Amino acid sequence: MSSTAAVAVVAIGLVFLTFTGQCSGALEVGFYQGKCGRFVDVEGIVAGVVRTKFFRDRTIAAALIRMQFHDCFVNSGGGRYNVQTGRRDGLISLAANVDLPAPSISVPDSVAAFAGKGLNMTDMVHLLGGHTVGVAHCFLFQDRLYNFQNTGKPDPDMNVALLEGLRRICPQNSAGTNTANLDQNPQSSFIVDNSFYKEIVARRGILQIDQELALDPITQATVTTLANNGTNSFATKFGQAMVKLGAVEVLTGSQGEIRRSCRAVNKPGFLTFN
Repeated sequence: MSSTAAVAVVAIGLVFLTFTGQCSGALEVGFYQGKCGRFVDVEGIVAGVVRTKFFRDRTIAAALIRMQFHDCFVNSGGGRYNVQTGRRDGLISLAANVDLPAPSISVPDSVAAFAGKGLNMTDMVHLLGGHTVGVAHCFLFQDRLYNFQNTGKPDPDMNVALLEGLRRICPQNSAGTNTANLDQNPQSSFIVDNSFYKEIVARRGILQIDQELALDPITQATVTTLANNGTNSFATKFGQAMVKLGAVEVLTGSQGEIRRSCRAVNKPGFLTFN
């Protein structure tokens, strides 16, 4: 189990920290210092809880990364690196507002989608490196196994051995509820490292967009560099990209609210601490 992964997960957990306290201006490192009493280290408490949870259940890494991406990309609701905190929760949470890039999106369209959030191509490649952990349900890539782009044939860019293995997991015409690891290196599926990039260079990507990252001229050089430069380099760049993602369309000051429960907006007239 990688210490790098544990540290990354703790940092990601801090991104979600939503506690009572006055929020004015931009995000900042150590925002909650002194907010709950002079000697209470709020961010240290959160870090400890997330670290403990990670060593009990390694899948929490993928869950937190996914939540961070969805939260920031939809409506703004990361080795070791400083995480800015202090973002407030939005007042609206509607399924109709969700417009996330699909797994079949092309690289140019994905670059455009990220650019719309103030993130560049390099940020996008680093953030999609979050697929170094986690799984995908068969229905998200089943077309690549049997009927890619309505050709009646599998995706020609998929490694043949991988294709055969995935067909056993995801039978044709099945409900698509089974899952496959996004990083197909069995020694690394739960570790935050650069193995994901090595796999997609070897044409062992699960999602269409993942595989196309390694093939499209727009992103190919960046992916190759990440695959060859080692885990420490990726961890640093991934952390920086996650911090940048955390500042997308951020709500501060009098915008939004500090929820009493992360699951729902506060009731009208409900007292919040500032």
